[in-house]
Amino acid sequence: MTHSDIKTKFLIEYDKANITSSYPALTDYEIATILDKAYLALIARKLTGNNSRNAAFEADYKAIEDLRPLIVNRPFQMSSESAVSTNERVYDLPSDLLYYLKSVVTVKSGVPSIDGYSHIQEPTILIRHEESDAFRNSSSNLPWIERPVAFIDGNQLRILYDSYQQNPESLIGTYIRIPAKFAGQPNDVINNSDDPTGDYGSGTSEGGNSRPNDPIPDNPTPDDPTPDNPDP
Repeated sequence: MTHSDIKTKFLIEYDKANITSSYPALTDYEIATILDKAYLALIARKLTGNNSRNAAFEADYKAIEDLRPLIVNRPFQMSSESAVSTNERVYDLPSDLLYYLKSVVTVKSGVPSIDGYSHIQEPTILIRHEESDAFRNSSSNLPWIERPVAFIDGNQLRILYDSYQQNPESLIGTYIRIPAKFAGQPNDVINNSDDPTGDYGSGTSEGGNSRPNDPIPDNPTPDDPTPDNPDP
């Protein structure tokens, strides 16, 4: 469904509703703002499982299919090495990130082989901030870290690794991106977009769908309604 299709369906349902206080005083921008809030709330409910199906993302086939066009798998840019610990690398989070899912880091093993250093891909383990000190190198702490651990710090993803066995290089992150907004789009795009397919990225790994035609389920199930207060 395109943004234009969704707006049309919203107006049809709004026209049927028993509303006497504000109808028909909603402007295009107000309609777009309501739809943006509902869209973000729907994404949050499908991801977390806070819905009547009690099924979080990747535990429910419908949630997977509904969110699939918004999933992005791409390299994160390394920002710098940490000034706090010698076994910490810092990567910038993408500006379009809505929900972080996972990351995989390419590690150069510290043990050379016949053909030189081996490179392997290690999934990171997401930890809490208060746990990170146990993984940092210091004068009183030299931890053995079986797999690199990660935690989010503002707009950065910090990786802690075993300084003797691992040497992180590139990192690929998977996340749910921010969908194109209804509000703020040119009127001719919102009202006259007739592209029924949207831009789904032609099968690329970056999720595509960069134009304002993000998919919302054509037939939302009754057991997964948009909440009355749709703040995620």
